[in-house]
Amino acid sequence: MKFIKLLLVLGVLTISTPNFAQTETSGTFLFDIDLNWLTFNKNLPIDVVADDQVDGGCWTNAKQVVNAVKLEFQRSGFEIYDAESPNAFFFNRVVLTAVGYEVGGTCAVSYNTTLKVVDTDEKSYEDGKYNLSSVYLTLLWSNGGILTGTRSSERLKDAFVGKIQELLLLRVQMIKNMMKEASEAAVEEDTKQYWKSFKIDI
Repeated sequence: MKFIKLLLVLGVLTISTPNFAQTETSGTFLFDIDLNWLTFNKNLPIDVVADDQVDGGCWTNAKQVVNAVKLEFQRSGFEIYDAESPNAFFFNRVVLTAVGYEVGGTCAVSYNTTLKVVDTDEKSYEDGKYNLSSVYLTLLWSNGGILTGTRSSERLKDAFVGKIQELLLLRVQMIKNMMKEASEAAVEEDTKQYWKSFKIDI
């Protein structure tokens, strides 16, 4: 069963991302560009989880924060991951982490938002006779801050939602910049045109 799931994941990832093998043969090569931004696309559902490490009642609405973040993704056209779905083999994941405590009625909380996306790897041995393939979540983006004072729960909600909005805008900009560099670096004219017209919302 695990082997079947692995094949399904690899197959869908091939569909969900551009065929870079073809790009390589046409001479396009990008420097210092993380292609995993292309895996952060609407063909893969988003799993949103909260990592609550806050004491003293300084974060009491973690479930509501998760729902608010899910709503931001849904508004942008992303599907939310459903573990009960028969197709729930793979997904990208957002983790909302908060660590903090309360002292004398004042809260001090460090919060962080991370995005991990599906990635694959393969190793070959004995001239390709033995191969290992892996599918895993790899860190693509992380951002956070520190909150102090009162009403930390509502302020954390606003902070996490704000970070997700920043992430969604960054996603579009990163892919636009990537396609601009790809079109400029490509040798063949049809390859240049492909990257110029690349659809961001795949």
